[in-house]
Amino acid sequence: MRVLVGCEESGYIRSEFRRFGHDAWSCDLEPAADGSPHHYECDIMQAIQYPYHGQPWDLIICHPPCTYMAVSGNRWHAGTKEREGAIAWTRKLWRAAMSAAPRVCFEQPVSVLNVGPRRQTVQPWMFGVMESKATVLHLYNLPKLVPWREEKPDNLSERVWKMGPSEQRSRMRGHLPWLARPMAEQWGAL
Repeated sequence: MRVLVGCEESGYIRSEFRRFGHDAWSCDLEPAADGSPHHYECDIMQAIQYPYHGQPWDLIICHPPCTYMAVSGNRWHAGTKEREGAIAWTRKLWRAAMSAAPRVCFEQPVSVLNVGPRRQTVQPWMFGVMESKATVLHLYNLPKLVPWREEKPDNLSERVWKMGPSEQRSRMRGHLPWLARPMAEQWGAL
């Protein structure tokens, strides 16, 4: 399966799909944090439109920037031109992804974004990480991920959710290694 993971410099999801034998590539404006050669350092629209070796993508997973769309920022961003622009750009990206691949997933925190026919809210604790941070998956032609754990455990850490301001905050909050394995195992088998 040919997989493109957009707006991902960490390489977590790309690496996991590759571990399962898929031809997976990441794309970001930043270089790959792990130094992988399986990374496009370019605009995601370019990677979607011009796939490697001209082969079409089978699955596109994107993590569009959420700064202006997350509901946690309503106090600062509700009704702003920045939010409107972010929503418009992300919808354009969604349409481009759907036209380039038969299966698409966009990952966001709880946000004002509403794309795709199906949505699923997942938490790290559902997949073995004792953290709480709601994450919404917008799905096109993909089944919902099957959680490894159904019951919410006691004494969850909220370290990620309550992370204080810093230059690295958005990057650290956006890294989702806990989603990599379930996505690769479950969607890679389609």
